[in-house]
Amino acid sequence: MNQTAGFPVFLFETERLRVEEVGTCLAEDYLKPLLQRAVDLLSPAVVAALPQYFQGITTLKHAEQWFKQVCLASRLLVVTSTKHQHIIGFIFIYEDGSGSAHIGYLLGEEYWRQGLAFELLRGLVAWASQHCNFTRLLAGVEVDNMASKKLLTKLGFQRQPPVVGASNEFYQYSLS
Repeated sequence: MNQTAGFPVFLFETERLRVEEVGTCLAEDYLKPLLQRAVDLLSPAVVAALPQYFQGITTLKHAEQWFKQVCLASRLLVVTSTKHQHIIGFIFIYEDGSGSAHIGYLLGEEYWRQGLAFELLRGLVAWASQHCNFTRLLAGVEVDNMASKKLLTKLGFQRQPPVVGASNEFYQYSLS
């Protein structure tokens, strides 16, 4: 990422969404509103199947710890509504060094069932195809998350062979 002077870097835009990458050297005037939106968006229903460091984000202090952890573990993309000009979700990208990019995404509860996740991931696939050196995208989904599994399949992700005893299934999208 080429974060310039502590500000987000524009990556792509869809009809209703703008996606920018941020990092730990984010300017304070952008960081504080981002952390507040994280508190608002990371509700128990949104983070139920996510790692422990996503749980219990109820204060700015918790959000700051979450932000630092996420930035250490992955690239953090911020999803903003172009209509309302506020953050509605996040994308996480972890590059494993083999050409694969593991992706995760979330939208606040109030943005579910509006086609935004489809629009967001379609834009992510198009951007990654044109601007990244990834050969494939991998998405992990809880076994009982039928909506995400249906979404990934609709976008052309292929279900990978299951791992015995795992609570997640993995879906792959080949970019090459």
